[in-house]
Amino acid sequence: MCLRSSLTEDGIDLWRKKYGLPVDLEVRIPRAKERVQKPPRGWLTLCEISLRSGFRFPPCEEVIEILRFCVVPISQFTPVGVSRLMGLIVFFREHGGRLTLDLFHDWCDVRTDGGERVEVRNNKSWLEFEARADRRHGNTLFGYIKNSWGLPEAWDTLADRCRRVKGKEREFSPILGFSDPLEQANQLYNIFAFVEEKRLLQCGLSSGVTRQCGLYSSATQAVDAPQGGG
Repeated sequence: MCLRSSLTEDGIDLWRKKYGLPVDLEVRIPRAKERVQKPPRGWLTLCEISLRSGFRFPPCEEVIEILRFCVVPISQFTPVGVSRLMGLIVFFREHGGRLTLDLFHDWCDVRTDGGERVEVRNNKSWLEFEARADRRHGNTLFGYIKNSWGLPEAWDTLADRCRRVKGKEREFSPILGFSDPLEQANQLYNIFAFVEEKRLLQCGLSSGVTRQCGLYSSATQAVDAPQGGG
């Protein structure tokens, strides 16, 4: 993938309005020779398709933990992978829990899609994911943002620890208060419903509420999980 960015200053303004990018988040347009896979040192690649898939700023603690573990940037995740990651975070928060790294790893496999991209796939037979593949991986609407969180920057292969063999499956229903695993599975059947803007807002993953008041959140302020989480 060697596409040049088509992002403009107007496009950056639209991102701020539509996706609530914090006003102090540094965003710049890539130069002619700069590409999506190799942002300048100290910067992250931000693709619009990741924003449309549910990724928001500032990144929550769950996202930071998982990205650091995988040693790949969010721009390397497929759109479906971003939606599954953010959807699971919302699902856990809505039920008073927290998607820890161990829980995420036991629920899903993180692997390549056969190329440079990284996918999040279900590894449990009873956990269904509705297929909504978006093949526009070569989306040219991308920019660079200042990396204030120590996240992986340039595209790379997955770390070996992401390919570890799964142990015995753990039962998660009691953790989130489900007496019947099928009820939990039914709620997760369409994981993409969990990345609707209103649900991101309710879980504190989007700054849209402050945007309605003419304000923006801080780019570097971490978003905490709800109190009482597991």
